[in-house]
Amino acid sequence: METKIRFTVDADCCARAIEELYAMLLRQEVAFRDRWRANARIQFAQNFLRVVGMVLSLVGLGLAVWMLTQSRLSAYKISLVAIFIAFFAILNFLPRWLPRLQSWTARRSENRCRRRAQKSFKGALKLVPYEAEYDVKGDLVVYSRGKDGEWNVAWHRKLSKFRERGMALQSPNLTVIFRKPNSFLPEILILCGAQDWAGELLREVGISTTSK
Repeated sequence: METKIRFTVDADCCARAIEELYAMLLRQEVAFRDRWRANARIQFAQNFLRVVGMVLSLVGLGLAVWMLTQSRLSAYKISLVAIFIAFFAILNFLPRWLPRLQSWTARRSENRCRRRAQKSFKGALKLVPYEAEYDVKGDLVVYSRGKDGEWNVAWHRKLSKFRERGMALQSPNLTVIFRKPNSFLPEILILCGAQDWAGELLREVGISTTSK
């Protein structure tokens, strides 16, 4: 495929792309959490380690109490008793706290993905409005930015390296290529108005695509 695409990128275009990238990044993190929770081996290991931790806490508590009975009281021995009681209580009530922990993790993921999406377009927002040009020759894509008659190459990448394991997500204003289907961070961002030709290019190169 050989083509050259040029269009204007303004603040509204970037704002829409940021929202779409945020949704894509959050999708990747949510998918990871879902795989983690659905993995029977991981869940068994977590439960097993929790039980082992509770047993060790009880053993440690017993030893600490025995030390208290064998000699005079000290701040060190009392702190040991308190530590083992605290560890046992935390591990014992962990299943009850798990929904709150999951909600907290979800909020952190949303904030993290929002920051990453905004950071990805930090350079573009400083230039808007500007002209974006994508020059495609085979699987090579050269992305340039033009403003006030001056053009600079932003990046150039060969897409064939993503053929085997790469994965792309597409939305109305953005095409994003990840190194692997379970990657958190994108390797390539293709901006506004580029979905039609980008989708065709991805099909020619052989990169699996999902619409968002």
